[in-house]
Amino acid sequence: MRDGTKFPPDGDLATTFAEEGASAKAVIAVIESRAFMQDCIRRSMQSAFSLPVMTYATVADLEGQLWKASPSLVIFSLMQGNQATVSTLKVLLDLIPTVPVIVLASVNDMDTARTVLRLGAKGYIPVAKGFEIAIEAVRFCIRWREA
Repeated sequence: MRDGTKFPPDGDLATTFAEEGASAKAVIAVIESRAFMQDCIRRSMQSAFSLPVMTYATVADLEGQLWKASPSLVIFSLMQGNQATVSTLKVLLDLIPTVPVIVLASVNDMDTARTVLRLGAKGYIPVAKGFEIAIEAVRFCIRWREA
């Protein structure tokens, strides 16, 4: 964690998962502050991939739960009406540097796309592009992570 504290408490995530019988199956995490949008994204991803999807209102919420569940992929919502910012994305990318992050954005803005990709996000999906684009981006990142 950023403050130097190890997680889980014993510092060994793999051991904690093994002890709790957790699966190595992929898990998608969604960070979206609005409950309705959070539920829509969760249901869409579960339907498309038959994978567990965990939702969080903030990056801090995800950080507080990392010792319980380690996501294989994070969908970070950067939409109007959402409190997420590019600086928050940077915090997220620093927190989980080996986990691919896809940014779901309300606008198709090349400058924002370049910025988030330069920071380390693996994808930028404007919601105007449609659900199939989002599915393919997630599928690509899950396969990339498993390779």
